[in-house]
Amino acid sequence: MFKQLCNRFVVVVALLLSSACASAPDVAHPKAVSGPGFSFRVPGNWTAAQTKETADGQQTTTVTVEGKADSLMMLFAFEPAIPVDLNEFAAGMQTELTAQVQDKTSVGSVHLAKTKHDPTTEIQREIAGGTRLGRRMHWQISVLGTDVPHTIELYTLTSPTRSFVLFSQVPDEDAEQEKPGLAMVLDSLKLM
Repeated sequence: MFKQLCNRFVVVVALLLSSACASAPDVAHPKAVSGPGFSFRVPGNWTAAQTKETADGQQTTTVTVEGKADSLMMLFAFEPAIPVDLNEFAAGMQTELTAQVQDKTSVGSVHLAKTKHDPTTEIQREIAGGTRLGRRMHWQISVLGTDVPHTIELYTLTSPTRSFVLFSQVPDEDAEQEKPGLAMVLDSLKLM
């Protein structure tokens, strides 16, 4: 899961470094997304893709939502429910992000990018009908002298038969533009 999440994040950062201005989230024309035990809406000009894997009796559904300004959200749904420690998840993610950036941006022993992250902080937000505790990370990648700071948020949610991890990240420079789209997803999320 960390590898998939971090690999997608590194690809989004690479696109960010090469992209022009993007259009605002089209919240007037939402699209519905649903899967086992959940549903939510995304802006009409955002993309959503869903994959399912089963291993050792554990089904994992992953929904990847990409905004127009390089924001990224991922919902991981686990059935049956598994315990998720957000502190461990965040630490593992930071380690994997650093490793993937170094792997994908190195030529021999020369590293074209470096990463930096601040300690995580506790946050809370109304999601799926309840107040959810989460973790916020400020993470930065510097590529050839260009700094690209991001804010990452992680939340865990549970239903009677499933557990969920909700991940969102947005480049800080695009946070205000992407805010309505991210809010649409979070505010419309329903667990069944």
